[in-house]
Amino acid sequence: MDSLDNSEFSRNGDYSPNRLDAQMDACQALFAAKRRGNVESQVAVMACDGLNCAKVLMSLSVDQRKLVSALSALHPSGTGQPVDTVVPALKVAQIILNTRPNPNQRQRIVLFLASPLVPDHDLVGMAKLLRKNNVAVDVVACAG
Repeated sequence: MDSLDNSEFSRNGDYSPNRLDAQMDACQALFAAKRRGNVESQVAVMACDGLNCAKVLMSLSVDQRKLVSALSALHPSGTGQPVDTVVPALKVAQIILNTRPNPNQRQRIVLFLASPLVPDHDLVGMAKLLRKNNVAVDVVACAG
């Protein structure tokens, strides 16, 4: 499960050509690596922009063409405020992971952040819940 940050911070050009394109390239590389490791691996993609809680761009799938088309429709949006929707985005990602066809597969959420992370007391509770449910979370922060 990949969650991309398409807030206004993703327009920054400190990564070539911008943070959003760098996130999309990393998402495609991650998809390819997971598929090489195990052909049964499925990936879902969602975006959080600071305004909307989380928007699912692609449900669990093994089709790379779906991934490319979902990512091509993604554009920076939202406000110039840091994304404060990390906890709701993690909840949506966990729901998507619970619908996977093979419950024996390991669960992993890769959260790409292009904006600063706002400290939230709910984040600790969400982390404990994810750990209890054996969900691994990787945070890729490209915010300065």
